[in-house]
Parts: sequence; structure tokens; C-alpha cells
Amino acid sequence: MPTLEELGWTAELDHYFTQLGHPDWAPGRIARVDRERFGVWTASGEIPAELSGKIRDTSADHVCVGDWVALTLHNGLGIMHARLPRKTSISRKAAGEQTAEQALAANIDAVLLVCGLDADFNLRRIERALTLVMNSGASPIIVLNKADQCDNLPAKITLTEQVAPHMPVCAVSATTGLGLEELRTHLKAQQTFVLLGSSGVGKSTLTNSLLEQTRMQTGALRSSVEKGHHTTTHRQMWLLPNGALCIDTPGLRELGLWGSDEGLDVVFPEIEALARTCRFHDCSHEVEPGCAIQAALQDGALSSERYESWLKLRREYAFVEQRQSEHKRRQADKELGRMYKRAKEDARRRKPGFR
Repeated sequence: MPTLEELGWTAELDHYFTQLGHPDWAPGRIARVDRERFGVWTASGEIPAELSGKIRDTSADHVCVGDWVALTLHNGLGIMHARLPRKTSISRKAAGEQTAEQALAANIDAVLLVCGLDADFNLRRIERALTLVMNSGASPIIVLNKADQCDNLPAKITLTEQVAPHMPVCAVSATTGLGLEELRTHLKAQQTFVLLGSSGVGKSTLTNSLLEQTRMQTGALRSSVEKGHHTTTHRQMWLLPNGALCIDTPGLRELGLWGSDEGLDVVFPEIEALARTCRFHDCSHEVEPGCAIQAALQDGALSSERYESWLKLRREYAFVEQRQSEHKRRQADKELGRMYKRAKEDARRRKPGFR
């Protein structure tokens, strides 16, 4: 079992842990999440664990794979009492109609965005995923898998580099090993990486190749759609032979945006630069006169595909921000109601003759 330092433990984390003031607690890192079941790596090995009532009842303290926690051990079962502050985390809007954050992985250094060089190849999906990564604090690495099945590989690499300027793009084949040595140069010891992508892009096969052994179950290729079956049902962290930490995740059917729209500046730098030169500072970039973006569309300097993708993501971020504000207002109203009820009850108890 690796040491805590090899798992990413730092002096800053040690300081936070000491401040908790519980000498009977021990630090650990969540290595596996399967619904309400957890596996935690500690200095003495991996143990099964569960949430304490305090964490379970406080949505802000929900944990995810990669989190550092403080726990106690009872009859071989760890009880997680607190979550240490996160260095980074990548989140999406939880699936469905609810307005809630779902943290996918925490304390990560880079996100491997895995795309298949088959029917899964989609530049717009790459742009969407990149905006999420930009909000996480981690660095993106785009991994184009199934390179052995692609007849026009150079063209697809070029297209990807155009929508991901100044970002690493690695074309690999998880089954043949093509390009894996280049990818490994980005995976440093004691750093944590999470694999994100749609179902069937080969994340589990890629994890097995990086581990240099079969640990994750993989699905057979479905020839009708050229995609693998969805096999991963949990999030799990693995220690690679070179000392890097790799988190495999289930395929994402929905990639709902969460957080701010600041990532658009990095993913669409040419559009954001144009927006700053519009005549009106509150330009919607759709119908106003003097719009630099519309002018660039008309003279061909800006592709309509990039513009439509940027506009769609911009509108979605605005909608999510509005829903988040409404949710916070409702929560504040509920808390105010609870405070009023407690104050009224306290006043009643102070009345003479109350029994």
C-alpha cells in the first residue's frame, strides 16, 4: 500500500487535518464510490467506509472519489466524519430537472477527456466538456482513442487542435498500445487524473492499458454503432506503475453545465476577443448593429459551427445561473422561516407560567 504522501498528501492538508482537533481521527483518501458504498485508502491499507450522519445530512459536505476525509475505524469499518478542503474538483449539473451539483472527482491535477475516433467523435461535445474542465481548476488533456480504427487520423487531430488551442491532444489506441507512451509523459507520479467521456469510448480499456494489467471490466464492441458496451458502474481510483493516480468513471449520458461561464474565454478565445470590440457593452451578439461577432460571421472569419456552439453554451450557463440563484433564494427563505419559528417558540417559553 502506498504512503499518504504517494497518494497526494501535502503539508497544507496536514494543517487542515490538525485544525480539526480530533487526535483519534485518521486521514484517508476516497478511492472508490459505488452509490452509498465507499473504499478509502489509509496509511494502513484500504478499508470499507460509510458516511457519518453529519456529512450525510449536509449536502455541501457530500464526498466523491479523490476526496480526503477524516475517519475513525470501528470493527473494520471506517466512519467518515469530515471532508478536508478540495484543491480542485470537477462537477456537472445533476441529471434530471433538479438544480443540484454533482461532483465527479476531487483533488485532480488533470482531466483526460476521452473521445472515440469513430461514431463518438464530436467537436461540439469536446467544447462542452472543456468548459467544465476550465471551471475545475485542473488541466485538460484530450485523448482521441481508437486511433487504429481511424482512416483520416491527421485530419481529426487537426480539427481537435482547432477547437482546443494550446491544449495537449493525444491520439491513442488502448487496444494496440499506439500513442500510449506519449500519453504517459503527461501522467506524473503523485498527481491525480480523471478519465471522462461518453459510454463506449474505451475508458476502462485505456485504464487497463495504463495499469499494464486487466483490472477493469470492458465490453465487446457493438459493430452496428461501433461503440463498446457501457460497463463501468462506479468511480474508482487506481495507482499506476509510475506512481500516478488514475480515476475511471462511468460513461456520462448527460454533461450538464455547472459553475460560471469563465471557461468560455479559454475554449472560445477568438469569439471572446471579438465580443470585447462590439459597439455596445451589453451586446447579445445576435441582432445588434455594430456587433463584431456578426461581422466576422458574415465575412467568413468566424465559423457558424463555433458561433452556434458558443451561443448555446452561453445561454445554458445563463439559465443554470438563474436556476442556482432561485434555488439559493428558496433555501434562504426556508432558513428564515425556521429562524422565525425558533424565535417564536423561545418567546413562548419565556412567558410567565409556561410549563
